[in-house]
Amino acid sequence: MIDKDKSGYNCWFGKHKVNVDVINDYKNYFKYIVAEENTRVLKTSVTELVEGIKRISTVVPEKSGIDKVDSCIVIGGIGQNSLIDDTIVDSEKTAVEPEGFLIKAAESNNKKFIMIAGGSDRGVLYGVFALLRAISNEKKLEDLYMLENPSSPLRMINNWDNIDGSIERGYSGKSLYYDNNEFLDDYERIKDYARILSSVGINGAVINNVNVRGSEPYFVTKKYIGKIGKLADIFRDYGIKVYLSINYASPMIIDNLPTADPLDSNVKVWWGDRASEIYSVIPDFGGFLVKADSEFTPGPFTYGR
Repeated sequence: MIDKDKSGYNCWFGKHKVNVDVINDYKNYFKYIVAEENTRVLKTSVTELVEGIKRISTVVPEKSGIDKVDSCIVIGGIGQNSLIDDTIVDSEKTAVEPEGFLIKAAESNNKKFIMIAGGSDRGVLYGVFALLRAISNEKKLEDLYMLENPSSPLRMINNWDNIDGSIERGYSGKSLYYDNNEFLDDYERIKDYARILSSVGINGAVINNVNVRGSEPYFVTKKYIGKIGKLADIFRDYGIKVYLSINYASPMIIDNLPTADPLDSNVKVWWGDRASEIYSVIPDFGGFLVKADSEFTPGPFTYGR
C-alpha cells in the first residue's frame, strides 16, 4: 500500500504548511466558489480548487451563486461568465489566448473576488493550478496578478510504455497502462497521472511506445479501441487528448495488404477506416505518432516518397 503523502506519489499536490498570515489574507475568498459554466473540464476545475484549498488551509469551500456571497473565487471562460466579462478590461480580454488565463483580485457591486478567467475551459483549469501554486509559494494577495499563455499549442508527453508492462528508457518503474500484455484497470491511478500532467500544462499524451511491436499494432482495431476509449475519458476531464503510436506497416501486419505505400488506394482506405473507428469511440482523439524508416521498419522512403 503506497503512503501517498510520504512516498512522493502526490508530487506537488502533497500536504505542506503555508504561512498563516498569507492564508489569512485569502481566507474570506476561499469560502465560496462561483462558476456559471458546467463543462467537464470546468467541473474538474471546481473539484481541484476545492481540494487544493482544503489542502493548504482549514477552509472547506462551497459552490455558490454570486448573488449569495460577498467574497469568493470566480472561475470561468472569457465570454462565458457574466461577472468575469463585466470585470475584465478589453486589453486583458484580447491578451488571454485560448489556453491562457488571467488571475487577479477584483471588486464589483460591493463584492470582492479573486477571478480566474480562461481563454477556454482548459485555460481555467491551468489557472486554478497556477493560483494554488502561487498561494502555496506564499504569494501575497496584494501582489496577485497573473496573465499567462502557453508558448506552444501542443504540449505532449510521449510515454514509451510497452504492453508487457515494461517502459523503454523508463526510469520510474513499470507502466501505468499495461501489464502482462493486457490493459490495466487501475483508473484511479490514471486519473492521478492526468492531474499531474494537466497541472503543468500538458494537453496531449501518447500512451504507447513509438516502437510498436508484438500485439501493439492492433491498438488501432476494435480489439483495443474500447479500452483506449476508457483512458481517453479519464484524460478528457483534465483537458488532455490521447494519441497513439502506430506501426507504419500495420496494413500489412493486420490485414495482409501487399504494401504500406501511403499513395496506394487500398492503404488510404485502410487507414481511413481505422481512423473512423477510433473517432467513433474517441471523438476528441488527438491523432497518430509515427516512427518510420527507422530500425528496420518501413516508411515513406521505403516507397520512394
